[in-house]
This record gives sequence, C-alpha cells and structure tokens, in this order.
Amino acid sequence: MKKEVLLSLIILSLAFVKPVYGQKTRNDVPLFKFLQQNADSTLAFEYVNNWIQKPDIMILSKKADTVSVYRYEDNRKFDQSGAMPKNIRDSVYSKNRMNIFLTPITVNIYFNSIFLHTDSIHDFWNKANSMSPWQLLDDKMDNGEGCPITKKEKSNKQYIYDGGGITLYLITKKEIRPLYFYAPDYFEQKEMCRGNYNRQTILKIAELFSHYFRM
Repeated sequence: MKKEVLLSLIILSLAFVKPVYGQKTRNDVPLFKFLQQNADSTLAFEYVNNWIQKPDIMILSKKADTVSVYRYEDNRKFDQSGAMPKNIRDSVYSKNRMNIFLTPITVNIYFNSIFLHTDSIHDFWNKANSMSPWQLLDDKMDNGEGCPITKKEKSNKQYIYDGGGITLYLITKKEIRPLYFYAPDYFEQKEMCRGNYNRQTILKIAELFSHYFRM
C-alpha cells in the first residue's frame, strides 16, 4: 500500500517538473508502431492540455478494404463502487486510477475496437480523407503558434499560455508523423487571426472524430 501511494506521489510530482502527460506529441509509442506494422494507413487523434492527462486516443485505421475504429482510454467508472473499508478503497483507487499512467501505450485492456455500422465507418474514412490530412502543415511547419507578429509588434498580444491543443498522428508503413496544433479554436476566432487553412482543417477533423466517436 505504501509503495502504491509513493508511486502515485512520484507521478504527480513529475507532472510539475516536466510535462510528461501534457506534452505536445508522444514519442516511440508501441501502439503506433503496432498499427504501422498491421495496417496500411492510420489517423490517431488526441486532444492535449497542460495538466496531468490520461491518454485518450481516437483511432481511424484501414487495412486493405477493412476500416476500423479504436480508442485507447480508461473507460471504467469509479464513482459507482459499493461501500468498502478505507484501506481496501484506497488500494483499489490507487491501482485503478493510476495504472493507465504506468502502462505503456500498446495493445492492452485500454485499447478497444469501437463498433460502427459498415456504411458509417466507411463514411467516416471517406470524409476524413477528403480533408487531405496527409497534406496538412502543423504549427511548426506553418507560421508557428498563434497569430503572426507584425514588424511594429514586439510580442504577440493575442497569445495565450494555457490553451489546449490537438495532435494528429499520420501513420503509414513508411513513417509515423505527428502534427501538433496549439489552441486552434482560440486563434480561429474572428477577433484573433481567423483564416489559417491548416488550423481550420484540423478543427473540422476534430469535429468529425467527435461526431463518430459519439455514435
């Protein structure tokens, strides 16, 4: 029990020293390498924030004529448990709540197939590809995060420092390429600097993923 509590405290402390779970992109993910080996092309979508964040990755993948949808997340409900003695409750809480942080992102109990009807799943794939995600340029490849700074400005007054972001992983046999967009919904507001094609497209892709993963 003491070891589990200590481990939980270490994880929490690391979050304030280095943004382990709120990083922009994930590196060397075994699950992505597995999909690279076993599918032709895959889109892995994830919202990112600046706080301690459980992995929640929505995945759209195709192998030959088979289109599949997966989700990597901890979808267990912890607020519906029965009465337990404190020591048992604390032990269960510690193991269940923290385990996903300690588990490599790979094929395990958190990786599950999502059922969609055949017409819906192919519609999902076709709509996603119609947005040309493979040709997108993220913030790093485009004009950087936020709004462009004019010659008269010394800094970007419209910038925010605690906004969330979106990461889209493009996975093919050839490569695993992450695209990161910082606070695209914020900067695409009318009073900011609306009009960036790549930000607008990733927001449309985000809406598409949200729609089909709610079905």
